[in-house]
Amino acid sequence: GSPLTAMAVALTLGQLSLLRLTKLGVQDRTMQLSGVASFAATLLAALGLWSSARAGGARGSGGERWEAEVLCPLVALSFCAPYAMLGSFSTFARLSFEDAPHHKGKCQAIQNNLLAASNILGPLLLSW
Repeated sequence: GSPLTAMAVALTLGQLSLLRLTKLGVQDRTMQLSGVASFAATLLAALGLWSSARAGGARGSGGERWEAEVLCPLVALSFCAPYAMLGSFSTFARLSFEDAPHHKGKCQAIQNNLLAASNILGPLLLSW
């Protein structure tokens, strides 16, 4: 419903702003750094929000958490995700082209295989 729509809109706005910054000439490492820093800051802010709400007893009428308390950090992360992911992909591609020009295919294969492995190993580690 509406939370997924808000996350999709935030993700689209993040991608469009990233495209605009790329056209303005912002370097890939700057986008990666801002993405990772904003991602970490959002996670820490969410942790603080959830901890303070838990300690302070900020609950709805039935004792449940407010939806905004849980969903707002996730929507913010949807905006930060393109900066972290696309910035890291472009930085990795640039470094492999510059530092290992004869091994571009191997570097691309390693990146793709690590992404596939993380999709498999992530849920495995979370269920452990």
